[in-house]
Amino acid sequence: MRDFNATAASLFESAENAFHAGLNPSDITLVIDRDGSCRLIADCDWSLDALAEHLGGAMVFRISQSAGRLRLEGRCGTRRCLLQTERPPCAQPPLASLLRPLLPHLPFPSLPSAPAA
Repeated sequence: MRDFNATAASLFESAENAFHAGLNPSDITLVIDRDGSCRLIADCDWSLDALAEHLGGAMVFRISQSAGRLRLEGRCGTRRCLLQTERPPCAQPPLASLLRPLLPHLPFPSLPSAPAA
């Protein structure tokens, strides 16, 4: 089974990539058993310790987001981790909004008329 820290970092990196791309995934809890099998539970309100005990999970992680903040909590026996990041403010407007004022002034070649049917 992968190391607890490496698993937490890998999960967080994947969630962070989606988060910074502007996606808003639902909250998810992952329970990883001792044999490496994984259960995904959406919108779970159980504590991670209770979930690990009830399902026999070796590692339990919850990925959640609110108010522009992404958070990963993890438990593995007596080990705990918390990773979080905030969505950076949009430093630059989208490309389309930058180009919109220029479009009427850009020289576009004329397209030939469609052949008559």
